[in-house]
Amino acid sequence: MYGPPGTGKTMFAKRLAKYSGMDYAILTGGDVAPMGREGVTAIHKVFDWANGTRKGLLLFVDEADAFLRKRSSEHISENLRATLNAFLYRTGEQSSKFMLVLASNTPEQFDWAVNDRLDEMVEFELPQLDERERLMRLYFDKFVLEPAAEGKRRLKVDKFDYGALCSKMAVITEGMSGREIAKLGVAWQAAAYASEDGVLTEKMVLDRCMDAIKQHQQKVKWQSEQEGIKSGYIREKSSSNIAFIPKAIEYNTSAQSKSSASQTESHDSVSSSSSGVSEPSTEKNSKEKTEQLTKQ
Repeated sequence: MYGPPGTGKTMFAKRLAKYSGMDYAILTGGDVAPMGREGVTAIHKVFDWANGTRKGLLLFVDEADAFLRKRSSEHISENLRATLNAFLYRTGEQSSKFMLVLASNTPEQFDWAVNDRLDEMVEFELPQLDERERLMRLYFDKFVLEPAAEGKRRLKVDKFDYGALCSKMAVITEGMSGREIAKLGVAWQAAAYASEDGVLTEKMVLDRCMDAIKQHQQKVKWQSEQEGIKSGYIREKSSSNIAFIPKAIEYNTSAQSKSSASQTESHDSVSSSSSGVSEPSTEKNSKEKTEQLTKQ
C-alpha cells in the first residue's frame, strides 16, 4: 500500500489484520533499525512463529521504506542490510501461512527484491471532492454535533446550514488528506470549548478551516523546497521571493543571454541620463548580481 501521508493506509491494514482470521503482528520500519545485530534474530523469530501457528500470520510493516530500502543506499547500515537479507531469505517462497502487508509513503525506496515479492500494489489517493464532503460531515457530526447533543460538556452550536457549509469547505480543501480533515474536526471542537459562551458559530468553523488550509499549503511548500534541493536545484533567496534554479541549466551563457544583458545595460544608462539622477546603490548592486549570475 502506498500513497501520501494521512490517506488511511495504516488504518486499512489494521482492519485487514483484525478481520482476516489470522494471527497478526504489527511493526514499523523504525522499530527495526535500532535493533542493530538483534534485528536478524527478531526477523527469524517472527517467521518461526508464523510457521508454528495454525491460523497463519499476517505481518504488517508500517513505514516499511525505513527498513526495506535499497541495499545499495548509503544510508543503510551493515546491521540493517543483514536484517534485510534475512527478511528476503524468509520471504523467498510462497506460503499459505504467511501474508505480508507493507505501507509506505515512498515505495520507490524499496529494494528491488522487495518489490519482486509483492503480488499487488494498492494506491491510496488523496480524497476527492465527494469524499472530502463526506469526511467533513462525518467529523462535524463526531466532534461537534454529537457532543452538543449529549450535553455532557459545555458545547453548543449556533444555527446555520451545516450541510451547505460542509459542501463549501469540501471545495476549498482540495489536496488535504483524511487525517488533516480529521484534525480540522478536533479544531472545531476546541474552538467551541475555548469560546466564552461555548457556542460554535459559522464564522468560527470557517476560520478554523482557513487556518488548516494555510497550514497545508505551508507543508506543501516545505516539501516542494526539499524535493527541489534533492533533485539538484539551487534555492536563491531575495527580499521579495524564493526562486528555484535548476543546476542543469548552469546559467548557460549563450549569445542570447549576452544580448539580453547588453540591452539591460543600455536601457539603464538611457534612463539614468534622461532623468539626470544617478542610479541608487541598491539597484546597482542588484544589477551587478544579475550580471554575475548570467556570466557564470
